[in-house]
Amino acid sequence: MEKITVTAQRKHRDNLPTGSVFGYLPRVVLAAMLASAAVLALIFSEVVRGWEATISAFAISWVVPGQALSLGQVAYFGLGTANPRGIDITELCSAVIIISPLLLLAALLLLMRRFKIGTVFKALAAGFLIIVLANVIRIVMIAFGWDHFGMAGFDAAHQGYGSAFALLAFAAGMIVFIRLSFGRKHKSQQ
Repeated sequence: MEKITVTAQRKHRDNLPTGSVFGYLPRVVLAAMLASAAVLALIFSEVVRGWEATISAFAISWVVPGQALSLGQVAYFGLGTANPRGIDITELCSAVIIISPLLLLAALLLLMRRFKIGTVFKALAAGFLIIVLANVIRIVMIAFGWDHFGMAGFDAAHQGYGSAFALLAFAAGMIVFIRLSFGRKHKSQQ
């Protein structure tokens, strides 16, 4: 006769309060907060784009001569030089269009007990960081191209290699989020 062993994970799963609202309530609240953040980021995208412009102006100041600052959603650079310019961060150039779906996906994962809350938030932080940094790097690439190569450099960075870089980085951010959300696989004991 074979002896059947129950793993600790299965024991834990069997002890979950079935149908308990209070056992599931924190997940619902956190998911609602993330979904709300996604919607609010889109509604108040002008504010978010202002933050992006501020971060981008700081980063641009390291690679383009002159001073850089932001005003609203525009990152100005080359101030104090012969060619001051500004990059307007529009809705389509903002990381908000990728961050909002990421927040919604995290909210959906939180509603499934299979995903640990802490793991989803760590994955969300990693994906968020990759996406935001990629967009800032893209904006810096546009400023650098424009400053050093004129409109041809602007067009190449804005519609060419800068956009390709951003798309690949955004996809990488989503993949990292999804991969980290699943957590580590544990080898079964034999």
